[in-house]
Amino acid sequence: MLRKLCHDGLRRYIAEAEAALEQPDAWTAFAGFLDRVVEADVHSLTVHLAGTFTPTPEMFEDSQRAARLARAVVDRAREAGRLRPDAVVEDLGLVLESCAAIRVPDVERTRELRRRVLAMMVESLGHDGGVELPGPPPHSGDFAWRWQPRTSAAD
Repeated sequence: MLRKLCHDGLRRYIAEAEAALEQPDAWTAFAGFLDRVVEADVHSLTVHLAGTFTPTPEMFEDSQRAARLARAVVDRAREAGRLRPDAVVEDLGLVLESCAAIRVPDVERTRELRRRVLAMMVESLGHDGGVELPGPPPHSGDFAWRWQPRTSAAD
């Protein structure tokens, strides 16, 4: 059951990335992709479940596809001159996890706060984002462990 819920979230992420790549304006596509993923709240569930069990080969393949699609969304925004040059695709994981962490007792208020924080983050990712981002950027290894096959039989 956990695998199915997690895989459903991953598939929704893929669908939203594919929809973004069909948008003619790269920045609108980028911002809309993030907005739809946060609005659907699939990232919250997926990241909390991923890494708690051994993924199926299909899940692993879908995770690779999701990564390629997200990279394409980011590359388009950068090539259009709208995304700051020091932002990397893995920053999306941090943005989405930050939004997913926002949770208050009222569901509607949670939604409002997530959208507010996301808007601030998207604005800071714009080309004129201001100061250089501190520290080294995240890399795929920071997140890929969730989708790697486990060697332990206890999952």
